[in-house]
Amino acid sequence: HMLLPRQVEVPDAQGFRPGIPHSGTEAELAAVVGAGENVVPVGTFVDRLVAERLIVLGLCIVAAVIGLLVVRRKVPLETLQEQHEVAGIAYAVLAGLYGVILAFVLVLSWERFEDMRSTIEHEADALSTLRRQTTAYPPADASAIDQAALRYAQSVVREEWPAMAEGRVSAETWTQYDALWQAVLAVNPDGDKLNSLWQASLGEMDEMSAARRERMLIAKTNIPELVWGFLVV
Repeated sequence: HMLLPRQVEVPDAQGFRPGIPHSGTEAELAAVVGAGENVVPVGTFVDRLVAERLIVLGLCIVAAVIGLLVVRRKVPLETLQEQHEVAGIAYAVLAGLYGVILAFVLVLSWERFEDMRSTIEHEADALSTLRRQTTAYPPADASAIDQAALRYAQSVVREEWPAMAEGRVSAETWTQYDALWQAVLAVNPDGDKLNSLWQASLGEMDEMSAARRERMLIAKTNIPELVWGFLVV
């Protein structure tokens, strides 16, 4: 599961002013969506996951201590000493197997972390480029796309990430996603230059949509509970 290093500050509606060059707005928008060091939804999910694992671990420790006390009371010390060599070999095998599986889990978790970060950066870059392109659109179209992009980016951070942390889908973010598409498709390009720019904007929307789908799929992929059970028990 992924990490969310810090809280993201979301700008208000005045942060997007269509038709005016925005120095640094690409970085601002990328921060809203989650590029750079801000990587995926997991604050509450990680807290819940850690709590569950700690509870299971605590129960296992209690059970192990109780079992040890029962065995020491019921089995003579001489009998236990006779089994030391066999137990040592068994523990060595289990320790080796545990180390291999633990390494596998760590590598898999890190790969998923990197995949999610790369996907979010790709989504943010596409949305940022789309906003830059709208500065050449007619004011009405530029304003509609600009505001739709802002609402979508805000919804991703405020609604979708917490929903993904709980294994849910944000209906609000889907609504803003559809609204952004409608705003782009509503443009009526007049002239070759505007038509070429509109085609490029559609390409950025496709890139953003693909990154969004990949982000949702990565978030749904979990390490099997059987593996977690083996590591804990």
